[in-house]
Amino acid sequence: MSLDGLVERWFSELTTKWLRRGTHRSVAELKDSINDWTRNWNHEPRPFVWHKSADDIFETMASYLQRIPTQDTRMDLLLVLGDGAAH
Repeated sequence: MSLDGLVERWFSELTTKWLRRGTHRSVAELKDSINDWTRNWNHEPRPFVWHKSADDIFETMASYLQRIPTQDTRMDLLLVLGDGAAH
């Protein structure tokens, strides 16, 4: 996973597991809440674990590409995935 992906994942965790569940009455309260969550995360980090293999993900994408409506969109995505993804 790229560094960008890890950063996005971290912000997703922060947003879904902390910010949306909390109530913040001021910017200072929001900052304190983020800092508290970050300290806890750093104290007890949880690694991201992939639950599917790359082949499983590519198979799902290939199946999806067969169902999307426009040929141009399908072709663009097939080019990104490479020749092996289209079965």
